[in-house]
Amino acid sequence: MTAASGVSKRLLALLFTVVTLVVAGVSALPSCNGPPDKTCFADRVHALGADEDAGPDRDCTTCLQTRNAPKACCDAVGACDEDPTNECTPSFQAAHRCVIDGGPSEEARCKGLLTNDRSKNLYACMRGNCGPECGIPSCDLDPAVILFANPSCDGCMGGSCCDKINACYRSRPCKLALECITKNCTRTLGASMTRLGLAPPELRAAARDAVCAGRIPEGIEGPGACLERCLDDFAPGDGGTADDQGARCLAFDVYACGAEASCGPKCVRPDAGPYSGEGEWPEDAPDASADDASSPRDAGSD
Repeated sequence: MTAASGVSKRLLALLFTVVTLVVAGVSALPSCNGPPDKTCFADRVHALGADEDAGPDRDCTTCLQTRNAPKACCDAVGACDEDPTNECTPSFQAAHRCVIDGGPSEEARCKGLLTNDRSKNLYACMRGNCGPECGIPSCDLDPAVILFANPSCDGCMGGSCCDKINACYRSRPCKLALECITKNCTRTLGASMTRLGLAPPELRAAARDAVCAGRIPEGIEGPGACLERCLDDFAPGDGGTADDQGARCLAFDVYACGAEASCGPKCVRPDAGPYSGEGEWPEDAPDASADDASSPRDAGSD
């Protein structure tokens, strides 16, 4: 065998190896249905701007153009950018900016700024694929979650604490405790959350530790007699199981999330109306405390 033929065989073997690796790599890629139909310039349509070289604006642009490529949200971006009515981009940017400024609890209101199907389709694509990168919520509240105190409170809690509420609803004791609170503690819930939200972070953390263990928090006003009754009934900390203690923590996390999101003022029950619940618990009186919760408890159980 000549030296030339040996080199040729080695080159053919190398070429075969390269082709095999390329084919294997292509076959490992996710299946797709072709390239985007539209030209995609996401920085033209979202509300984060494209002035800086890095940061959330770059993350949002990159995600809209590449997440779940090759389609991603490119067609929706392109359709918005090419809207002949020129309505899509300004309305989409207004809605996007509204959510960024107002927070997740304002999303439902902000989506009202989307004026046509192109802007609505782009928002839905962004929310489903690039929520964290674009600064908008990506959590959908479990439809089984009942009304939280009143519509205003429900919107704030559902928008700000979606993940925590969904986690609670995956635990039956937590679900029952949370529903007990929303049905029976409407008079004291808002004020209690407001007080907790104004407390320093270290006191909120100490309150969580105490509630999880079934103790009354020290150095801060706890969740109140009514909330504690619901926790004790459905997720007892004293004598309960490890699952019960976990459920108490999950329920308190929902309550604390609402407090930190400033939902307290929105969760104050109106003086009258259809959202005040059936009957009233003595523990839900504004001046009730954990120390005297045991005395009226039997009287309020009917």
